[in-house]
Amino acid sequence: EIGCWPWDVCAGIVIAQEAGGLVTGSHEAFVSTASNSFGDVTEEILTGRKYIVVRAISGNPGETDIEAQKRMIREFYETVEDVPAN
Repeated sequence: EIGCWPWDVCAGIVIAQEAGGLVTGSHEAFVSTASNSFGDVTEEILTGRKYIVVRAISGNPGETDIEAQKRMIREFYETVEDVPAN
C-alpha cells in the first residue's frame, strides 16, 4: 500500500490544529469546504489520502488569519496539477 491512511495522519492533524495550523485535503475537498465548513477536517478530507497543512500565519491588512491560510491553499492549487490518489 502506498500513501497515507487516516490512522497515519490523525495525530499530526490534531497537533497542527492545536498549534493554529489549518488542514485540508485534495483540491476537490478544498473547493467543497471553502465556503461553509472550511477548516473542519471532514470524513472526505480524512479518507481522501491527500493533505495540505498551512501553519498559523497572520493575515494581510483587512484579511483574517484564516482567510490568509485559505488564500495560500487556493494559490497552491492554482499552481499545481491535481492527480488522482493511488
